[in-house]
Amino acid sequence: MSQTDKKLILVIGATGTQGLYVIDALLAPAQDGSPSPYAVRALTRDPQSRRAQLLTAKGVECVKGTYEDFPSVLNALKGVYGVWANTDGFTVGEQKEVYSGLRLYEAALQVGNVKHFVWSNLDYGFKKANWDPKYRCEHYDGKGRVLEFLKAQPSDPNGFTWSSVTTGPYMEMLQMGMFGPLNKRADGTYVFASPVGDGHVPMIALSDLGYFARYTFDHRAETSGKDLEIASDMVNWDYLVSTFRRSPVTRPSTPVRASMTGSTILMGWICP
Repeated sequence: MSQTDKKLILVIGATGTQGLYVIDALLAPAQDGSPSPYAVRALTRDPQSRRAQLLTAKGVECVKGTYEDFPSVLNALKGVYGVWANTDGFTVGEQKEVYSGLRLYEAALQVGNVKHFVWSNLDYGFKKANWDPKYRCEHYDGKGRVLEFLKAQPSDPNGFTWSSVTTGPYMEMLQMGMFGPLNKRADGTYVFASPVGDGHVPMIALSDLGYFARYTFDHRAETSGKDLEIASDMVNWDYLVSTFRRSPVTRPSTPVRASMTGSTILMGWICP
């Protein structure tokens, strides 16, 4: 299959951690070993950046622009079959993320050639918690509001289709203090603090996220108008510590239940 015969996917957020795994999954051969049916175009602020150059080396077309610069988005959408849209609420803030998400959807419709718009989503925790402000989280709620908008839009498997993939914290973040061990005691014991008490966190390995991104494009009719809520595992900290203890290179570790103060500190980092 030549590049011109492939379905072109525009990846927004291409050089971010998520985007790199999504692109790898899109470019991977099909399950039967045949070449991928997709080609990738990456929207990036700097096509000469190190990460953009790595993508170029894989055959990705890198175009200059940002999801806040709508003329550049419209230009990047030309000739595109599908869109993977992952915005960064940490960078632009909640209000801009909501507006950008709506405009990206509108732009995909405006150009007339896009068949499948896929929104990279996070849980609308504020709504799911019946508007309890304790669960208010700006970059989660911003994405969730965009999904609420999408749910009110038509989705036609024979025409223009939207889908959503709702994820959560990455498993790879277990290497960071937010989810991994906070410190190491003098006796070699690692200390964990749970940001959710006895609760569970739906965590996703980036390779699994990439798999479901590809799955969504591969199964457009089945995922039309649907939100796929995905996770690799539901992690609580007793389970995490017991797994850590079984590692041959670590000493036994001690779970530490997060006090309200500790929980506030950790969740404040996640949800400023």
